[in-house]
Amino acid sequence: HDALPIYNNTPQIIGNEYILIQKLYSDEFSEVYKVKNSASDIFALKLAKKGIPLKKITKEIQIGMLINTKVKEPFYAIKYISSGSDLSSKRTYIVYEFVEKNLFEYIILAQCFDERFAIIVFWKLMNIIQNLHKVGVGGIKLPLENIMIDDYYNLKLSGLGSSHLVQDPSSVKSSLLENDFYQLSDIFLQLISGKCIFKMQKDKLLKYIRKEKYELFWKAIEKQNNQKFSKDIKDLINFILSIEFNSQKKWKLQDFLDNQTWFKEMNSKENEDYFKEKLKKLEDHSEGNDCSYNYH
Repeated sequence: HDALPIYNNTPQIIGNEYILIQKLYSDEFSEVYKVKNSASDIFALKLAKKGIPLKKITKEIQIGMLINTKVKEPFYAIKYISSGSDLSSKRTYIVYEFVEKNLFEYIILAQCFDERFAIIVFWKLMNIIQNLHKVGVGGIKLPLENIMIDDYYNLKLSGLGSSHLVQDPSSVKSSLLENDFYQLSDIFLQLISGKCIFKMQKDKLLKYIRKEKYELFWKAIEKQNNQKFSKDIKDLINFILSIEFNSQKKWKLQDFLDNQTWFKEMNSKENEDYFKEKLKKLEDHSEGNDCSYNYH
């Protein structure tokens, strides 16, 4: 077996440095552990399973190092710390900063979020994706479990090892970029509904978008969620979704955003405070699930 259990409370040491505290999860390619070093600093250690191609591991390390050196603060991704090979198990490991919470966990607590919170998250993720694109990282997978929230309530992406890395950022394939932005609309709808709407009604809803029948699309969304959404929000989501069927629109996305005064004003202390307070109340179990508040 590849797993490294802890027997009789005796910690397993990886790379002669990291002591295993807890197994967090495992997937097809690796196991992820909460670990500490000799100074009791806490990290997340990703241990590759035997037989995983070295090329895949190397690419993940390259992405981590690239983001460390080229993405400006505030830091938008789980920070790559180091990597190495464990002699005892003959397996490669990668060490990242440890962030415990993710957006999916907050949705479970809230059941759904109001429009203002959802668009703040949308705006934060849009900035993160655009910064990653600038350094040549695209094709980003954005399940809610990969959107981490640190102790200071910063959003940081994990799981970037499966993204695509290109030497020239301007050559990132448009299809990769389109999908990254397309996922944002799905995330927004999950936040306001507490459900993965596209999985539930994908064919019906995408048919409306493909035929540019946006009124029918939003009628279905609002009926399902029992709330109305502002015109600005609808226009933004419509534009993002339409990228799937008109690739030329991707290149006009920034022009579209530049003409949205309200979107440019998202970067405010009031919105940042609102975002943090919403999450703090959920942690204190003092926040209800009223999703009816509209930003405009």
